[in-house]
Amino acid sequence: MDFESLSEKLRRMGIQIGVQKPLESPKQLRRPIETVIPGREIQTNFGSLFSLGHSYPQDYLHGRQPVLPQHPIYGLARWSRVPELEQKNLDQFIFLDTETTGLSGGTGTMAFMVGVARFQGERLAMEQFFLRNPAEEAALLAGLEKFCDGMAAVVTYNGKSFDIPILNTR
Repeated sequence: MDFESLSEKLRRMGIQIGVQKPLESPKQLRRPIETVIPGREIQTNFGSLFSLGHSYPQDYLHGRQPVLPQHPIYGLARWSRVPELEQKNLDQFIFLDTETTGLSGGTGTMAFMVGVARFQGERLAMEQFFLRNPAEEAALLAGLEKFCDGMAAVVTYNGKSFDIPILNTR
C-alpha cells in the first residue's frame, strides 16, 4: 500500500491529513463575573472593583468544624514562635489567600482573586476581591488594605513565602 492510496482511504473516512485546513480556535465563552457571582461593585480612591462578601455567626459550623477556633489564640502564637501575638485578640488577625496568574512570583504575576476573613464582633466576615482586568489592580489593593486595617497579624497557608510577597510587589 502506498501513502497516496492510504491518504485517499483516510480522506474518504473523513480523516484530514496535513495542515491544508487549519484548526479553528475553540470559541471562548466570556461572561462578566457579575453574571456568575452575586457580588457588588465597590468604589475606592483608585476606581471600582468587584467583590463578594458574606458573614457567619461564630457558632456556624462548616461541615463539623466551627468557624470560631476552639483553642486559645495564644497557643497558636506560642507554637508559631511569635510571642508578641500571644496577647492579641482573635479580631486582630486577618486570614488571607490569593489566586494568581502564575506560580513564579515574578514581575508579571498578579493576584486575580484575594480572599480574606476576620472576626468582627460576634461574626466572621469574609470578602473575596476579584480582578476583572489588570486596570483594576490598584482598586483591588485599596479594597484589601481597607478590609485589613488595624490587623496585627496575617494567617495564611503559604503567605509568608508566596501570597504576601506577591501583594507587596504590586
